Amino acid sequence: MAPDLPTLSDHAQNGRALAELVMEMKKGKLFAQPKPSDQLALVGFSAGGLATLLASAGNTNINCWVGLDPVGRGQQGADAAKALKIPCFVLRAEPSAWNANGNARQIFKDLPGPAFTLKVKQAVHVDAENPTTWAAELACGRSNEARRDLFGRYLLMSLRVGLLGDRAALKDLQAATNCPGVAEITFHKPELFDRLISNSPAQH
Repeated sequence: MAPDLPTLSDHAQNGRALAELVMEMKKGKLFAQPKPSDQLALVGFSAGGLATLLASAGNTNINCWVGLDPVGRGQQGADAAKALKIPCFVLRAEPSAWNANGNARQIFKDLPGPAFTLKVKQAVHVDAENPTTWAAELACGRSNEARRDLFGRYLLMSLRVGLLGDRAALKDLQAATNCPGVAEITFHKPELFDRLISNSPAQH
């Protein structure tokens, strides 16, 4: 599901709206088929990364959070990050004015774990959204198909690890240092990922 957010800059309201949307979906009120599973992730880009982060904090309906170059200035994002007790993944572009000079690095530091982050080499902020627009490129810099594909590939791996406990996908994340398009990777409390994989029904 790809919802619009109700406000441009009230991130707390956007987070509450997403949490309400998740609740309505889990109750089966939004659509009958396909029936939602018990595993649910929130994924957000830029300010949407902050909104999904806020919606995930303390929300027992959310099993995994992925931030695509998320931007969360101030204490609001830090407090939400510290409250997440689920697998989290932060996929980052190079620091720039449009991502608050790489603010996602601080969000990652505040996550209790298990958490994973990587930076796509030479990526501009809008490489993390696909498709992007010419207006966004005019503001943030020219996007690149190869870099967008990397964000998409590692987003899928992150979801497979966070939602399915996929051992092969975890190994792919661990091997991301060998990818020429990736500048750096960091795991926070990697032993919790191992525990997640071991306890996953898909691995038994």
